[in-house]
Amino acid sequence: MALIGRVFTPDSPVHLLLYGGLLVCFGLGAAIGDRYRRRRSHRTVDADRESPE
Repeated sequence: MALIGRVFTPDSPVHLLLYGGLLVCFGLGAAIGDRYRRRRSHRTVDADRESPE
């Protein structure tokens, strides 16, 4: 338990920058993944529609 506490406490400003960078990367990855999923599901809905012919 003490080891986990030591890993997650920032000992220097560099740790804060690294954790901030990880958060930014995680947020960007989540946003890009969400956008990709929405585009794919939109294409699937368009493909499932019947043609008027």
